[in-house]
Amino acid sequence: LTDLGGLPIHPALAIDTQQRLLLTWVNESTGDLWFSWANSERANIPLEWTKPVVIPSPSDVNDSPSMVVDASGRIVVAYAVAINENRGIYVIQSTDLGVTWSSPQLAFDAVEAAWDRIDQPKLTFTEDGVLHLLFSQYPARAQEDTGTLYYSQSTNGGMTWTAPDEVTPNPVKWSYIVSVPGQGLHRFWQEETRSVASTYHQISTDSGITWNASVLVSSVDTLSSVPSIAPDWMGNIHLLQTSIDELEYFHEWLWTNGRWQLVETKAIAIPKQNSISTVHANVTANGKLYAIFQSELRNELD
Repeated sequence: LTDLGGLPIHPALAIDTQQRLLLTWVNESTGDLWFSWANSERANIPLEWTKPVVIPSPSDVNDSPSMVVDASGRIVVAYAVAINENRGIYVIQSTDLGVTWSSPQLAFDAVEAAWDRIDQPKLTFTEDGVLHLLFSQYPARAQEDTGTLYYSQSTNGGMTWTAPDEVTPNPVKWSYIVSVPGQGLHRFWQEETRSVASTYHQISTDSGITWNASVLVSSVDTLSSVPSIAPDWMGNIHLLQTSIDELEYFHEWLWTNGRWQLVETKAIAIPKQNSISTVHANVTANGKLYAIFQSELRNELD
């Protein structure tokens, strides 16, 4: 995709039952949300991608889209209007591969709640059709990109949402929510206190009505990336993360049979002046676990 009229940021990717790749992103120059799709087997061919269309929004300061697609092909996108007028979390849907979209529905009104800033929606759905949403509240002049994490759900396809519940009273740096068939609903978050990054996990077996006590998965006292979560077809969950001490390390935790275990730690051979800021992982249908690392070049003069 080229000639997009501005730098594309915050891409969100999903795949439907017809093996179509669905892509949405924010145009940094205009703040608009855009959408396009291609058949996955031919996604490497530029002409296979549909002409990008703008997703409706009441604002031009959109941020952090999160996208899911259900078995019927319905596409649901949650996004944040983080600041200014109309700030809140919005949900919008399409049943015709993005040709037409519903009117944006407010999942949470940050203006009415007197929140200064709201961001980082994370969306998933369970087999019963319930939509589940995480999002964070931030102070207006927060020095760190940490906020208070909340959870809400919709049982009527995103038309109305429950009042948000606070997930943890501690500041949260990162969060994620995923439904694993046969294994319930899982939410994760990372807290950072005095340079210690702690990642927590919590399970609901009744579609988000109640939650088990949170479990500490990992605690790293060295500079680290936020985790990446990768469920596999057997119902196991892989959590991948990197940390920096004298060397850069890669860590893999595995959730299986109802418990977490650290299954691998290894040094990563990258140039000394670089650092890994992001890791993304996934498991293929034949059980192979893949991880992609984004490395940033450090300026030693800073």
